[in-house]
Amino acid sequence: MPMDGMDYANRTDKVATDRACRLPGVQANLIRELPMSNAYLFEQSELNTATGNTAPFALAFCVRGNDRAERGEFDLAIADYDAAISINPLFAEALVNRGVAWARKGDLVRAIADYDAALRISPRDPKAIRNRSLALEQQSNPNRDSKRNN
Repeated sequence: MPMDGMDYANRTDKVATDRACRLPGVQANLIRELPMSNAYLFEQSELNTATGNTAPFALAFCVRGNDRAERGEFDLAIADYDAAISINPLFAEALVNRGVAWARKGDLVRAIADYDAALRISPRDPKAIRNRSLALEQQSNPNRDSKRNN
């Protein structure tokens, strides 16, 4: 349960979601699990940008990129991850996810570059470490299936 005692996971109203996004220490994974639409994330992001808080805007692009990647729309996903990273260059999760999209498109050089960038920000990120290892292995053995990156 979040630090303020509210159970945000079972609430769908905008106030609950907005408060969850602003709580210190709330991870992107928790926010992504909340029952909200991407449209609402973008709406909240515009409000937060007006006050100088751009983190939710970067998160909104990353979440939309994840949705697009799940549907196989890798070019659109990469564009969303690019937007998230341009807003927050230290957003390791967006870098890793963009790396996965590059790997799924078959561009292992760009994928590895994104995993390396994520690891410079978050050296112990298990997803970046695993995906970098898989991409390097696939690069040395081109017959390996790129869909194992995730």
